[in-house]
Amino acid sequence: MPSILITAGDPSGDHQAARLITALRARRPDLEFWGPAGPACEQAGARVTANLARLSAIGAFDVLPHLPEARRILLDTQQQASAAPPDLAVLVDCGAFNLRLAPHLKALGIPRLGYFPPGSWSGSLRRAEAVAQAYSAVATPFPQALDAYDKLGLPATLVGHPLVDELADLAAARREVPLDPPVIALLPGSRGHEIRQMLRPMLEAARILRADWPHLRAVVSRAPTAPAKLFDQLLAEAGLEVEVVAGSRAAMAQATAGLIKSGTVTLEAALLGLPHVCLYRVSLLAYVVAWTYVWPKPEFWAMPNVLLGRMAVPQRFQFKVTGPELARTLAPLLTDSPERRQQAADLAEAVERLGGPGATERAADVVLAMLDGA
Repeated sequence: MPSILITAGDPSGDHQAARLITALRARRPDLEFWGPAGPACEQAGARVTANLARLSAIGAFDVLPHLPEARRILLDTQQQASAAPPDLAVLVDCGAFNLRLAPHLKALGIPRLGYFPPGSWSGSLRRAEAVAQAYSAVATPFPQALDAYDKLGLPATLVGHPLVDELADLAAARREVPLDPPVIALLPGSRGHEIRQMLRPMLEAARILRADWPHLRAVVSRAPTAPAKLFDQLLAEAGLEVEVVAGSRAAMAQATAGLIKSGTVTLEAALLGLPHVCLYRVSLLAYVVAWTYVWPKPEFWAMPNVLLGRMAVPQRFQFKVTGPELARTLAPLLTDSPERRQQAADLAEAVERLGGPGATERAADVVLAMLDGA
């Protein structure tokens, strides 16, 4: 029975890895999947050796408490691969883990496919070099890094993004959302440090906007992993009437526009045609460290902007993440304004660059081709 080691280090990666497992098992029921991943992969039929997705975090300081456990999972996976080498390794995103695991697999002669390879969204040559050294080939949803991979001699296949399929029905339904009364989606993220930094200014912006639009509704996305006590405390402090829904898509489905934390969710907003402002804020210590050591600074980090290579979606970072600034920036997107129409056109253009439906099946094609050639 062919064996595939699969890794997924955050909930999003776990979800996409599970979709890939499901597609592969439908075509090759004899395949066995195992490795550190998350509950979605386990539900799809993989033998999950450790819950790597649980350790997901953004920022050096947030991940520090989990380093010993992450190292243990890495060493265990290396030992398991040495004892029973898989026919292929599919390493999903999670560069912090996979770029450390891949050299060990390479030494064992195991082919390594990077799915959602680290940094592929940015097109960074430096990141592409690390990927090229670690992986045998990549299947990427983003076109930005293809030139870099080609220069480095790394076989790369542009498969498109699975979200195109996932959100097709919701995108069609969202076209019927009226402009009046305005509804704003507040998406502060799913992790404690994100909610702590961004929910309060989002709620303040909603309060300011309600002065001009008394019937404005604010819909707050509450992820299943969001710390309940912190979330409830911030809502109580705001004293603002809001509607809390489970998950970002439930909020975006009914919204006129949104205040959205940076990340994959801005790509979902683009696919849904939802005009929005993208924001991110970290602790002061994390900001000082990042400003000192992270270079070059990315100009674009909202995913639609990255895809287009221009500022289509307003970005607000750190000291500009305030209630008044967010309210001022979002206000034009709540009416049939030139700003709203322009962003809608830009989002549609960004979506075109993600490719058509069938991304997961195309990724499965790459996996099977590598498996047959192993």
